[in-house]
Amino acid sequence: MEIFKFLLLFIGGFVSAFYASTVGGMGFITFPLLLFVGLPVHLAIGTNRLVSLAMDITASIKFYLHKQLFLKIALIIGIIVSIGSFMGAHLVIFIPKDELKYFTVIVLVFAFFLNFYSKRIGAQVFILKKKHFVIALPILLLLGLYGGIIGIAFGTLMILVPAFMGYNFVQSAGIARISGAMMSLAATYVFVSQNMINYFYAIPMMLGVIGGSWLGISVSIKKGNTYIKILLGIILLASIIQLLFFSQ
Repeated sequence: MEIFKFLLLFIGGFVSAFYASTVGGMGFITFPLLLFVGLPVHLAIGTNRLVSLAMDITASIKFYLHKQLFLKIALIIGIIVSIGSFMGAHLVIFIPKDELKYFTVIVLVFAFFLNFYSKRIGAQVFILKKKHFVIALPILLLLGLYGGIIGIAFGTLMILVPAFMGYNFVQSAGIARISGAMMSLAATYVFVSQNMINYFYAIPMMLGVIGGSWLGISVSIKKGNTYIKILLGIILLASIIQLLFFSQ
């Protein structure tokens, strides 16, 4: 029975990371799968965060090796969204659950149409200037705040900011993975200190995630911007459907 669970976790990790290493949304598969094999919710949350960290680190290395990772801007963005996330985590207890749900749907619907109907996003149609950082700063803080309060599809939404700043979708995906790794590292530290990670189940899923993200990024870089843009739209749409029809 344990062998079956290990294989299931490995395959689930591989499949989810294949697309999520580029556009996010890995939790659609990994979190329910951890619950399915018998983990309590709090252990599933902590274990899933460790698995996400493994994906973000692997993806970052892969983007770097393909020379598609702009480390300096990625670290700056990661710091800004982490500050926003820290603030958001302290505000979440004051916001009613239903309001959080419908606010999230509005954010995701806006991102979905922005992704498909803005010719500027991901097209590298201008040279990055200081004014673009000034515009992006409050957006990143708000996005970090959103991540700390809700977190649903945060990694997916993260791609749109550097894409709007002038990076193409491949480069934006690399930047988003660094930012995700920084947030996941902080959260994983907390979960480790609170003994909220089941390493027995985390290891096979992490192995699958490493293989899936490595292969998934190779495919994404080869296929280019259009492939990532379509994939991004699919994940955003799946997030909206999940929130509206399958969340309590």
